[in-house]
Amino acid sequence: INLINTMIDISIIVPTYKPKDYLYECLESLINQISTNFTFEVIIVLNGSDDSYQYQIEEYLTNKKLSNFYFYNLESAGVSYARNLGIQKAKGNHLFFMDDDDILNNSYFELLYEHVKPNRVICGNMKNFEQDISVTENSYMSKLFTNDNNFEQGSILKFKRVFSICTGKLIPKSSISKTLFDTKIQIGEDSLFMSAISGEIKDIVLIKEAIYFRRIRLGSAMGQKKNFKYQLKNSTYLIKKHLDLYLSQPKAYSFNFFTLRILAILKGFIWRSIFD
Repeated sequence: INLINTMIDISIIVPTYKPKDYLYECLESLINQISTNFTFEVIIVLNGSDDSYQYQIEEYLTNKKLSNFYFYNLESAGVSYARNLGIQKAKGNHLFFMDDDDILNNSYFELLYEHVKPNRVICGNMKNFEQDISVTENSYMSKLFTNDNNFEQGSILKFKRVFSICTGKLIPKSSISKTLFDTKIQIGEDSLFMSAISGEIKDIVLIKEAIYFRRIRLGSAMGQKKNFKYQLKNSTYLIKKHLDLYLSQPKAYSFNFFTLRILAILKGFIWRSIFD
């Protein structure tokens, strides 16, 4: 095969840090994807872990003989560093960010790829689970599916909730361009990234039957509480970054979208201040 002329449709970026068995459940769900009308690569980035984890992952990939899975070891700890390396290494026309403890149903990409268009983000449904994907609960994304239709199409304003996190969606690489994740923050970095690329997105499509199973883990980075001072500093930084972004290209970005994003940051800060 002439690799130079071989186009890759989807680059799946999976950051991982001190992975447990759940990483391999995640990778198995990618191996099992039905892929009749698209090609994909998987980019695994181990960030800030010791060599023992590297050997485990390399052994797994060698035993599975996965020619389209690529592994990188990064000294810098942090999911944003890992995702940024993934973006730089990706050869696909579309990027897909996935957490290392999550799982996809086997037809996930098959269902999403049917609706690919320039400047379009395509997203599946998202269900929360703890151990067994047969026992799930609705996530914040599930609320977007208001009827029985498998296909929903709308603007970034209609589906602004999709831009809260970066995982679980096909994003055109051309829309990302040179945008990278902000490595200075640990909360809200993915929503800031999504806001940064929003000016390049014309519409969003949701596919109900494509399920992204999001694992809920106690003790994960998402579940760790931060003190008031940290929350205040982080929220102030996010608001400033959103304002700077909008003012840098007011004609490219949606004023209403950015206003709602800033209000969401304020609401999140107040909520966490009270209940954390």
